[in-house]
Amino acid sequence: MMQKIQSYSRNIRCTIQLLICLLPLGVIYYWMTAQTEMDFISRFGIVSVTHEISAYTALPLTIETRVFAIIASFLPVGVLLYGMSVLVKLFRRYETGDIFSVDTANYYRRLGFAFFFWVIANLVFVGLISVILSFNNPPGERILSLSLGSVDIVTVLCGFMILTVGWVMREAQLIAEEHQHTI
Repeated sequence: MMQKIQSYSRNIRCTIQLLICLLPLGVIYYWMTAQTEMDFISRFGIVSVTHEISAYTALPLTIETRVFAIIASFLPVGVLLYGMSVLVKLFRRYETGDIFSVDTANYYRRLGFAFFFWVIANLVFVGLISVILSFNNPPGERILSLSLGSVDIVTVLCGFMILTVGWVMREAQLIAEEHQHTI
């Protein structure tokens, strides 16, 4: 059974590492090709885009707008990459058979906090992207949009659950270590 866990963990870790490489490239590709003939991401619905550009501006995107959009996008993407890097470390520990340890529990703690950081980063991103995309509009037609939705509430709840799992795992491991040293 442990070999299956190790094998699955290796496969999952490798997949996450591949996604860590592809995600930044995908963000750059999306913003550099948005509203062009090369925008396969939106045209074929490969990824669900949460911000419809036409809701903010009818003007074509300038290169400056695209660069600022890429920079703004890296705020939530950076948090996502952090969370994914924590998962890589967690699955690497599973690969070595280190399932119940204080270090493993600490990775759960970091992952739980990544969920909270994600909600904050996404809130800031929504505001930034609305300003960036509408900046070239005439005065009076520029937009600042902020929103928190049910997905954000669920994300915070998931963060609390993961933090709790990490906390329980850490306490259980500390109790187990204490019992090992008791004569």
